[in-house]
Amino acid sequence: MLTCHSMLRSNSLHQSGHILQAVNVSHMTKQKIVFLHPDLGIGGAERLVIDAAMELSRFGYEVVMYTTYHDAHRCFEETLSARGTRAAWIRVHGGWMPRQIFGLFHAPLAYLRTFWCAAYLILVEKKVSVVFIDQVAAPILLFRLLTTINVLFYCHYPDLLLAGHSSWFRRLYRLPLNYIEKLSTGLASKILVNSKYTSAVFARTFKGLYISGTDPSILYPAVQSHQVRAYVPYASTDFTSVWAGSSPANYGIHGKCKTS
Repeated sequence: MLTCHSMLRSNSLHQSGHILQAVNVSHMTKQKIVFLHPDLGIGGAERLVIDAAMELSRFGYEVVMYTTYHDAHRCFEETLSARGTRAAWIRVHGGWMPRQIFGLFHAPLAYLRTFWCAAYLILVEKKVSVVFIDQVAAPILLFRLLTTINVLFYCHYPDLLLAGHSSWFRRLYRLPLNYIEKLSTGLASKILVNSKYTSAVFARTFKGLYISGTDPSILYPAVQSHQVRAYVPYASTDFTSVWAGSSPANYGIHGKCKTS
């Protein structure tokens, strides 16, 4: 019988395996995989990339995380050393740039910060097999212009849909940013999304890419077993897990599912 712990663990294994398959990285030859994430705080996007990085590291791959921001007092514990300082595999560059100017220009400054971080990555890191980028697609332009590295882009949700377009000034301001997002997204070696819903949104938002054959694959965020146990007060408590549009029997589950 497949227990909940093994199911959750297999989801994490599937996540790392999907990343490797997406860009044709061999399991046999352990190579370097670099993550580029704009702001390594404590949100859901950060949880996803850290889980993926840690699982790949357990497989034996050399993993490095580049980011423009990391606060050792407000972060996930995996990004810290045993002494409570920033872990060696976390590299911060571009943090000296402002995030905003008088409350304005958040997006273009985020682009500049990630461009700087990506440029440093390109100059310093050698023999990189895959770069995993999420949230801000703009740095893909640099990798396409300056390297032949495989770039995997994880689209949590199109940024241009999150930005306001309520006035003619806002629409004019967003015009070049939206163009850069569409252009750079289409230059990725492979695109992943977090759900069927996001896949449908991607198709509607980036119609040109979708029509030309860019169809993102779905990679669901992994769930850690201890996160489930935190909400289950008894170690042997039974609970039901529901898969949208699928029967548990399809996963080889028969009988009750236990957390022990």
